[in-house]
Amino acid sequence: MNSLIERDNAINSGKSSMDKGTGAAFLRDVVRRQWKDAITGTDKTKCHATAQEIDVHIANMNALIDPLDYEIFCVPNIVSYSKHMQSEEFTRYLQHLEALAAGYSSMLGRDITGLVMIGMTSKARTVKSVERYHKMLYDEIDAKFIGYNTIIQKKKEHIDRLSLRVTKHRRSILGFFRRGKIRVLSSRIEHGKRKVDRLSKKLETLEGVKKAMKVSSGPSQPKPPK
Repeated sequence: MNSLIERDNAINSGKSSMDKGTGAAFLRDVVRRQWKDAITGTDKTKCHATAQEIDVHIANMNALIDPLDYEIFCVPNIVSYSKHMQSEEFTRYLQHLEALAAGYSSMLGRDITGLVMIGMTSKARTVKSVERYHKMLYDEIDAKFIGYNTIIQKKKEHIDRLSLRVTKHRRSILGFFRRGKIRVLSSRIEHGKRKVDRLSKKLETLEGVKKAMKVSSGPSQPKPPK
């Protein structure tokens, strides 16, 4: 109870200090000190490792969502769940959260992803639960990837058929009288190519998201800044 009152007071103090340009930094320091103090246990080595992993995790989430909101609303839950996990499980848990944030941010943007992760960290309390959410999102993105790829292949086949018709018209002895037909077909071909280009860019984006959502083995490593 006292910690909640202290956090509320810190938030109010931080907001009142915003005009001085120090509010955000002040609030971040208070919030960080609180969740680090909440990491307790008889195994001091594990506590230190947990704090370090969460620090790296927050740094990795920085490019995907608002890190301050994440520390205020999500990290306290994560700290609480860490007490019931083995070190390897906790590492996987954080990696899946980062993968989910990468997937959602690509589709929903930074602000909405922050709200989604607040809900996610309040519901997904175990590795299995967060893995389930991860699989659901990955399967959804993969389905879109397959759908776009199928449309692209059909469009390319249609363009090939149109191109063959244009070639036949041009080679025909009546080609001179079919210039209007050739122009119409050529316009349809160009329109099809532009659509293929647009879908190909979406396909590349989804491919990048799928790669970002891959969960590697071993502890999380700081991601290079974009």
